[in-house]
Amino acid sequence: MRSGPGMASAVKLSLRLARRLARSRTTARSTLPVLVSSVFVVAAFVLLQSLALSDTQRVARDLGRFGAYAGFGSVAAPPGDGSLVPQLREAARSAGADDVMVALVSLDMPVAGRKQHVTLREGDWGSRPFPDRYELVSGRWPARADEVAVTNAGNLGVEVGDRLSLLSGRADVQVVGVVDDPYYSTPDLLAGRGTWAGLEKDLRRDFVALSATPVVYWDGSHAERLLERMASTLTAGKTHEATSAMKRSLVRSFETREQLVAEREPSPVAGIPTAYTLPSLFLPVLAVLLVFAANDRRFRRAGRRMIAVGVSPGQASLALAIATTFWTLVAVVGGLVVGTGLGAVAARVVHVARDRVISPLPPVVDPSIRLLGMSLLTCIVGWLALREGLTDRRHRESRSAPVTTRRLRILRDARHLLAVAGGCMVVLETIDLDSAAEAMILAGTLCLTLLLVTPEIVASALTVLPQRSPRARLAARQLQGDRRRVQAGVMLLATVVGASLGFVTLLATMIRTADVAAYPDAPRGQVMVVSRATDVAPAPRTTLNALSSNEHLRLPKPIRLRYLADFDADFNTRQMVTLPGQSRYLTAVDTVDQASHLLGTELNSLQASALRAGGALIWGDSDFVTPGMPDQTQLVVQGQERTRHTPPVPIRVVEVPKSKARAVSDGLVLVSTVRTLDLPQSMGPVVYAPMSESEVAAARHAVRAAGLDPKTLRTYTPPPPPIPPLALQLTGASVVVLLFVVAAALARSQVRALRDYAGTLVALGLSTRWTRQVLLRQQAVIVALGTAVGLVIALPPVIAAAMLIPHFELSIPWSELGLLMVAIGVATTAAAGWSTRRLSAADRLRA
Repeated sequence: MRSGPGMASAVKLSLRLARRLARSRTTARSTLPVLVSSVFVVAAFVLLQSLALSDTQRVARDLGRFGAYAGFGSVAAPPGDGSLVPQLREAARSAGADDVMVALVSLDMPVAGRKQHVTLREGDWGSRPFPDRYELVSGRWPARADEVAVTNAGNLGVEVGDRLSLLSGRADVQVVGVVDDPYYSTPDLLAGRGTWAGLEKDLRRDFVALSATPVVYWDGSHAERLLERMASTLTAGKTHEATSAMKRSLVRSFETREQLVAEREPSPVAGIPTAYTLPSLFLPVLAVLLVFAANDRRFRRAGRRMIAVGVSPGQASLALAIATTFWTLVAVVGGLVVGTGLGAVAARVVHVARDRVISPLPPVVDPSIRLLGMSLLTCIVGWLALREGLTDRRHRESRSAPVTTRRLRILRDARHLLAVAGGCMVVLETIDLDSAAEAMILAGTLCLTLLLVTPEIVASALTVLPQRSPRARLAARQLQGDRRRVQAGVMLLATVVGASLGFVTLLATMIRTADVAAYPDAPRGQVMVVSRATDVAPAPRTTLNALSSNEHLRLPKPIRLRYLADFDADFNTRQMVTLPGQSRYLTAVDTVDQASHLLGTELNSLQASALRAGGALIWGDSDFVTPGMPDQTQLVVQGQERTRHTPPVPIRVVEVPKSKARAVSDGLVLVSTVRTLDLPQSMGPVVYAPMSESEVAAARHAVRAAGLDPKTLRTYTPPPPPIPPLALQLTGASVVVLLFVVAAALARSQVRALRDYAGTLVALGLSTRWTRQVLLRQQAVIVALGTAVGLVIALPPVIAAAMLIPHFELSIPWSELGLLMVAIGVATTAAAGWSTRRLSAADRLRA
């Protein structure tokens, strides 16, 4: 264009032309993919952000009305202790702190007759320490010892006036209030002051895991002096080093209101790249490219008409680009408004369904900037491409053809170089892959790389399209002559299909991984007596006595399980026996028959012979089991000072049911082998097997009736089905919905872009049905290519994650993927058919 006044007049002319061109309904309708992509991006942002608590909500949840708190994770108050709370309260007040509350928190309080182990929180609840968290629904706040208010009482099935039996009947509390806690769904017992001090002092003997840790809340003043006073109080009579260590521990747990606000809660937006980050970058670009590609034929025809009456190619292209940009930005703004409202509605639905607090509506500044910026930038790119295409044909053929060809070659080479760089990034990211989040990022990098070579993929695919019938031949020729529209449609559909199918596959893989890693407490038909202190500790004598002395129980002979290890008083490992290259324990029993009962399967002759010959049985799912594994191996005795190897022993593989005890060991030997090889051993749990379901229930009842910790008995309880985090579930559902909407919008946009072409065919005498079939064939090709590229985007990252991430179990939900593919076909066919419903010769001739 000319500079100075000439340029100003040229721009004014372009603006006048753009205003007229912007009246086109076809251009406005073609921006539907932009609207859909914007709605999805904004709605996903709003919905995911609502799952992360705001600063005010986190303060209300963790601090209440106070200004700071300090936890005492290394300090445990035993049952019946009534001195720790007054000491800490006095230490805080002597340091000058005001509004002090010392709470006691016990995380594992067993409720008699129920499977739940609840959290007990003792404090001065009548003073409303957490006014914006705990809301009294009925009754009153606990005012005395042995009174509790229950949060989420429906999960325990209690109401005001009921009595709760705790610790296998060793303690009772009165329910005086029911409280709503919008931050957690698990039940808590908010106990009155003195409840913990009123417990029996010898409870710790039978409930070894029972303890309470103090948490001090205050107004936040004199923090340094307060922490020092409390550290001195807790370490009275001990060395200065002990006091310093205690103070360092308190400083690490110390949190003020300002620190809590500064340490923002991780947002699901950042944790799930495919939910917002990647779509916010890819979808606007692809949607705008689709708009320009879908209107390419019409834009060129309109541009040539303007050039024919004296308008320069630059003015014509600028006018068309301004009109398209106007409607594109209108679609983006509409998407921002609709997406914000849709996200808010979805967040409200989630809030009602979960009955949990959600974050207030977040500002949509970030998605607004991303969508507007990426859309505007892509419109500029589309204008430059359009301007190049509208250059005068004679001028282009006479002088600029070599320049144009060279420019196109440079662009193509740059695109190929970027694709090579993207391929290198894919390789590097695959090598370092070690988490599900990185698998999502790998999928995004692979998507970008494939999009860069989509023109070559489309060109190759169009050359092999079957052309056996007139309809197929006409559809293929039309696609070959309008490649840019096809490329844009394939790129958009591939991105959405890749994100949807990849996320569905990743979710299925994560569920499968969690399911495989979930172990029941014990196999069916077994009762295992364990210590709550640690899995490798000896079975508690009190529980064994309660079972053996119960006259109603007929117990099989006990199987005394030994761990091949040597532990110190705190159960730290000093020596352990393992398989080569493994890090889990080996276990031992007395006889082959005990091994059969323990494993719940009859050993075959080879397995039994290996045990009797001083060998070991190895679990079939152990990492040690590999193809071509030898029949013998050395056992490794690892010590703090030296490591030794035993002579080779025979080994056999045995398939056994999963259980928690099996999860910490790799295999089994006989006690006679332990003595022969001089291996370390320590007494562990005691197993009773086999037992019927009624005998197992009677054993549980006997332990509770004796007032003992019911968790010292492990019996078969199916692990709960794995439930992915809510953010992942919502993201998976939203990308599937996006897939359907984009597929339908893409089909409608593509078909509407060909209305003039279809009208010409009808005007030439072809039937409406025949023409509609040509259009549907074209759309089927675009859907097939987009789906194929999408599958390449979706599956390799998940397969790579399953191969590279330890214990990541690949699960491809073929039925769900097939159902999605069928649904895409139905949505596409319906949208394309709807868009051609008015196609008739009369309409076209009148036009």
